[in-house]
Amino acid sequence: MIKGWRNTTVGELGLVITGKTPPTSTNGFFGGDIPFVTPGDLGNSAVVFDAERTLTLAGLEQAKPIPPGAVLFTCIGTIGKSAIAGRQLATNQQINSVICDPEKVENKFLYYLLKFHSDRIQRLAGSQAVPIVNKSTFENVAAIIPPLEEQRKIVEVLRTWDEAIEGVANLIKLLRSRREAMRYVLFSERQYAVKTASFGDFLKESRLLGSEGKVGRKITVKLYGKGAVPKVETRPGSPRTRYYRRTAGQLIYSKLDFLNGAFAIVPESLNEFQSSLDLPAFDISEHVNSKWLLEYLIRPSYYSRQLHLARGQRKARRIAPADFLTSPIKLPDRRVQDHIASTLASTDDEIASQCSLLEMYNRQKKGLMQKFLTGIWRVDTTGPRLTRPKD
Repeated sequence: MIKGWRNTTVGELGLVITGKTPPTSTNGFFGGDIPFVTPGDLGNSAVVFDAERTLTLAGLEQAKPIPPGAVLFTCIGTIGKSAIAGRQLATNQQINSVICDPEKVENKFLYYLLKFHSDRIQRLAGSQAVPIVNKSTFENVAAIIPPLEEQRKIVEVLRTWDEAIEGVANLIKLLRSRREAMRYVLFSERQYAVKTASFGDFLKESRLLGSEGKVGRKITVKLYGKGAVPKVETRPGSPRTRYYRRTAGQLIYSKLDFLNGAFAIVPESLNEFQSSLDLPAFDISEHVNSKWLLEYLIRPSYYSRQLHLARGQRKARRIAPADFLTSPIKLPDRRVQDHIASTLASTDDEIASQCSLLEMYNRQKKGLMQKFLTGIWRVDTTGPRLTRPKD
């Protein structure tokens, strides 16, 4: 046992309350100004002030009021999402809240402690279809904690990293918003001269035969312009399905998800991967910048307006290559295309740099939590200096 630390359980550190949902069939319970927190509202910040749904005072009486400062932890479904209540609120039954005993534990320390042990708590749910850690199991989760003063010092250190993480995360959001606004302006036809063309003027469908479905490496395209990735298959493809080789630099899209922005440029890492004709691919003329073309296609203002090209029933609408290739496009000069592509690429590089920084801060915080919350590193409570145990 670490000197000065003690064994305890979550239930010994405070009152555990399992949330409750008011009857949805009764008018007057929802739509007020009291946050009704569900797992979807957790994970973006250490403190939760708002929720997608709200309750009235009458609805709060039907639920279980949670005071400010309580620690929220998801115990059904996506186990491990957590936050501290920033104001009075209520939660649904997927969330257990701990009203901390201030003589035993700092609420921010418990928040970090539960995050650190979230994987272990998740394993307590077993292999059920819907993972559940019931209230009594959650109350009996064991932990070791230091004295209150050391808890406060540990919180100070970890909060510094949280502030840095939140700052970078907010900057990334701003950069992404700025990029969207920039793309809107860059693709405005009033900014430059364009000529009316069809996609078939510079795209040619590729049908290089590949191997049979059982052995070929497959490619798939993510929605909303998120790129092409290897397809994860739970069983081999059918040998009766014909597959085609896709090469780096080709445009590829999903017939079924055209209207959801499923376009990509095949990356070098997926060169010679294969797809069926449900994911057609096209060679791009050297007169068109492929980066510009992709940005043009993955704009919601483009793909969401192409319903007239689709054929089939509502849940199985597909856009065939022939219809896509004959559809019109406002095509600017290649120099304009290059400028737009370069400008957006520079912004992408800036966002990627900040994402790398965010990842580094998260790794550092995880390492600090492992050291401080297990007592491997100790905090000197008489000053800001950190101490390590002697070998």
